[in-house]
Amino acid sequence: MLDQPWISIDLILQAQQTWADNHGRGCHYQHGTFWIDDSEQVGHDYDGGFSHFNARECFEADYQQALKWPAFAARGVHWFSQDIHPLTRIPSRLIAGPWDDEMQRQLFWLCRGGYMTCGKLLVEPPWEVKIDLIRNSILNAEVPNMLAINCLYRTWVFDGLPTEVIREEIIKLERRILWGGDPLETRELLRRIRSAFFLSLHVPDSRSDSIVRRSDI
Repeated sequence: MLDQPWISIDLILQAQQTWADNHGRGCHYQHGTFWIDDSEQVGHDYDGGFSHFNARECFEADYQQALKWPAFAARGVHWFSQDIHPLTRIPSRLIAGPWDDEMQRQLFWLCRGGYMTCGKLLVEPPWEVKIDLIRNSILNAEVPNMLAINCLYRTWVFDGLPTEVIREEIIKLERRILWGGDPLETRELLRRIRSAFFLSLHVPDSRSDSIVRRSDI
């Protein structure tokens, strides 16, 4: 259902609020997403309390803070809850990008809600979707999409990429890094992706000569 064109973050939050009103009234709620700013700066109480939950206000506070995260800020941090069914599948369009604000909000809501526990997806997308993710979030993006990186980048992103595709992307990466026109933070991010690609090429998968094993980033 999440892949239907009529799905919107407003509809999702309305449904979440309806559930909370019917089943969670009076329960204690505290934010789990880590914030860059303190509660006074955000204008919202991070510690929450009983009957604190407001789907729209709580989501907006978390989302605006997530937009401030640097790349890989979410690695190794348990910042999500389990608000969604564990068998929920994330639509490919939200993985591949490119992302407008509506898609970013849906992606963040799913990630914040625990769609990917232990850094793994229930069902991994095909390699074409993965390479679109890498290209749209970093390689072909003038400004890297930090939200997509923090929500999606785990070891599975580099699983099963064809070696020819990786070599082509490394050549493009080398050219962009040598060009030197990106800000320092972006250049460091590009080097990190290049290292992940190189690692993939040098750790062959026993299943096939043309497919690489997972690599860490």
